[in-house]
Amino acid sequence: MRLLTIAISIILTIFFIYFGYKNRLQYNKAQITFKTIKNTSDIKILQGNTVKPVVYSSVISLQHLPVSKKKKAFVSIILPSILLIKQEIDIRRERVKAISTKYIQTKKDKKFLSNLLRKYNAKNTTLLLKKMVMPPNSLIIAQAAIESGWGTSKFFVKGNNVFGMWAYNPRFESLKASGTQHGRHVHVRKYKTIQQSIYSYLLTLASNPLYKNYRQMLQTTDNPYSLANKLLKYSQLREVYIKRLKRILRTNDLTQYDDYHLSMY
Repeated sequence: MRLLTIAISIILTIFFIYFGYKNRLQYNKAQITFKTIKNTSDIKILQGNTVKPVVYSSVISLQHLPVSKKKKAFVSIILPSILLIKQEIDIRRERVKAISTKYIQTKKDKKFLSNLLRKYNAKNTTLLLKKMVMPPNSLIIAQAAIESGWGTSKFFVKGNNVFGMWAYNPRFESLKASGTQHGRHVHVRKYKTIQQSIYSYLLTLASNPLYKNYRQMLQTTDNPYSLANKLLKYSQLREVYIKRLKRILRTNDLTQYDDYHLSMY
């Protein structure tokens, strides 16, 4: 009797995990608005904490806007993509959990896990699940603000590159930067959308060994100020970068965006 109870409990657990992730809010491509920005009136400015699923495939510099409007417009451009990516990663994470409880994994399951393990540079599903924990919106926005100059950098405008991510692989579409490293020109990634750029940044934080301490802290807290302390290796400015990051978080009250969520269809 006890074995039967345990078996039923396991089956129910698998059922709710599996169907739980399948029934979560998930947009298909047809439900997402893809927009190009030719002038600032094309930006869908956030109204309240409910965010419409808008992905921008082309942007303009926000440098001519008054400071407060520039910052609001910048957040309005990147936050929808942040939320869409986090939603998708959350769904994938739940699928990993569901697959890991299966006694027999299908070929499709194995391929799905193999691709994620490679992407996240993880040795097993336990480590993979830890690496798929996402940071708070506020910290992402703060780093984006620094790296793009609140939407004014050349690479943000010409390459949808929010974080100035470098192009280490020659097969990546890229833009030449003015700087050099070890006597060679630096190239930065060029993305098709703002969403792709943000995903690339989040994957780097999740997979690069440099951010191991940062990921460990993510397991216990989502406090952006505490997490900022673990991004010392993100910039050559080190402590100066951390202080700047915290100042941007504080002076712009960016934690208000941590409770923002995608709207229903």
